[in-house]
Amino acid sequence: MAREADYGFIRIRASDGGEADVYTSPGSIMINRFTWGGILDIVAELVERLEAVILLPEGVAILGTAEGRSHLPVELRAGAVVVDLSGANIQGVIESV
Repeated sequence: MAREADYGFIRIRASDGGEADVYTSPGSIMINRFTWGGILDIVAELVERLEAVILLPEGVAILGTAEGRSHLPVELRAGAVVVDLSGANIQGVIESV
């Protein structure tokens, strides 16, 4: 009998008191119910260390380097946004979508 992959859940808290729910599964991490500020700084560091991509529900991908664009599916490349990864820059992209 095949088993579904185990999914993990944690709640993280930043030094400024902000919180977020984090769900993990093989190959992905989903962060929701987050606050602006320190949580997005943690997200920025995580994305940078993992050389990952932030994919917003609107289909916009946030990248830390332009080279990452070539790893995206073709339909996401044109709308991808490259930023210096910081919480403030991620927040700026989210607010602009």
